[in-house]
Amino acid sequence: MAASQLMRFWLPEGLSFASRYPDTDVAHKNLRLYVERLRDVVTGVARGDVPQ
Repeated sequence: MAASQLMRFWLPEGLSFASRYPDTDVAHKNLRLYVERLRDVVTGVARGDVPQ
């Protein structure tokens, strides 16, 4: 897969998340929401808030 087709997001604690570039507006919105929630989980775990 070409580098131009990848999206890379930087998460807290030096983690990175890469995925294929979304094809539609809905897919882009869902990917953005997923990354926001993943960022919240990683940040929470780093603070000691372990999800149950």
